[in-house]
Amino acid sequence: MTYNQTHSIYLGLLLHNHQPVGNFPWVFQQVFEEAYLPMVEALERHPNVRLSLHYTGSLLDWMEEAQPQFLARIAALVQRNQVEMVGGGYYEPILPSIPDADKIAQIRRLAEHVQHHFGAKPTGVWIAERVWEPGLPRLLREADVEWTILDDVHFKNVGLDDADLYGYYATEDQSSVLKVYATSKSLRYTIPWRPVSETIDTMRSLATADGRRIVVMGDDGEKFGSWPETGPYCWGRDGRAGWIEEFFTALE
Repeated sequence: MTYNQTHSIYLGLLLHNHQPVGNFPWVFQQVFEEAYLPMVEALERHPNVRLSLHYTGSLLDWMEEAQPQFLARIAALVQRNQVEMVGGGYYEPILPSIPDADKIAQIRRLAEHVQHHFGAKPTGVWIAERVWEPGLPRLLREADVEWTILDDVHFKNVGLDDADLYGYYATEDQSSVLKVYATSKSLRYTIPWRPVSETIDTMRSLATADGRRIVVMGDDGEKFGSWPETGPYCWGRDGRAGWIEEFFTALE
C-alpha cells in the first residue's frame, strides 16, 4: 500500500492501572514486575512515544510503600512531557453508584495525590468500567475535570459510527462543557493482539492532510504482561524483542 507522506494523524493512548484495596501484597508485586515496571522501562527507552497513564489511589498507596523509586521514574517522564497523568475516583468506584459528594471527593483526592507525586494536576479522568450516566458532566466539571474517554458503544448507540469518532464530543449537564473521547474497540482488540503493522496501516489509512484526526485507545495496563501468556509476547524472551518494543519502534 502506498501512503501520502504529507498526511498525519494523532494516536491517543491511555493505560489504566488498578489493584483493589485489600489485594494480596504478592499480587501487587507480581503485576508490578510483569506489567507496570516493563512499561515504564519501555517509555524510558523510547522518549518520542507519548501516552497517558492512570494509576488508582489504592495502587499508588502500595507504590508509595513498596516502590517509591518507581514513582520518581514516572515523575521524570511527566516532567519531560512524555507522560500525561490521568485522574479518577481514588478507589476506582463505579461513579453512578456512590453519592455525588463522594464522587467529587474521590476525584479531588486522587488529583491531589497525583500532583504531589508527579508535579502535574490531571485534567482528565478514567471512568471506572466506563460506566456513564448523563448527570456525570456537572459533577466532573465541579471536580475540575476537562475530559474523559468512554467506550465507542456509547456513541454508536445514539447513531454515530466509526467515521464520526476521530475527535471529541462536547457534553454538559447544567454546567460548563466536558470533552468526551471514544476509545476505539478495533484498536482495543488490535493492541496488542494483532501484528504491529495492522495498527500502523490502520492509522495511515485514516490520516488526513490537515492532521486533525485523533484515534484513541484506552485499556487496562495489566494486559501488557500480566494477563495469561502476555508476558513473553509483550516483552520478549530468548533475546527477542516483544510486541511493545516493536510497536514503540514503529511509532517512532
